[in-house]
Order: sequence, then C-alpha cells, then structure tokens
Amino acid sequence: MNNATQHGFMALVSMIMLALGTFAFSISTTSAAIAYADSVYAREMRIQRQLNQQGCTSSIQLMKIKDYFMNGEPSCSDIGF
Repeated sequence: MNNATQHGFMALVSMIMLALGTFAFSISTTSAAIAYADSVYAREMRIQRQLNQQGCTSSIQLMKIKDYFMNGEPSCSDIGF
C-alpha cells in the first residue's frame, strides 16, 4: 500500500510540474506576442505621424504659394518655408 501511495504522489507531482511548465510556456509566448504587436503598432503610428507631417508641410507650402500669387506676399513666413 505504501508503494501505491508513493506512485500516486509521484504522478500528482509530475502532473503539477507538467501543468506549471505548460502555463509558464503559454505566459512567455503570450507576452512575446503582446510585445511584438505593440512594436508593430508603434511602427504604424510612426509611419502615420510622418505621413501626417508630410501632408501638413505640403498644405502649408501650397498655402504659401497661393498667398504669394494671390496677394504678392506669403502670410506664413514665420514657419520657415
């Protein structure tokens, strides 16, 4: 009877170790996936910010050229274009 109890305890310990190992692996893969998704999102936001900046710059340049040809003098000279 002592031998059967010992085998049952070893089976319980091995199952707990297996479950904890699986849990640790799933936590590590989930955190890696979250970190990757965050880096992709940050890269997309940097690209979007650059496109927005280029759009604003183009609009300001166009407004400056329009003001020059309409009024003879650009009105946004303090921007530095």
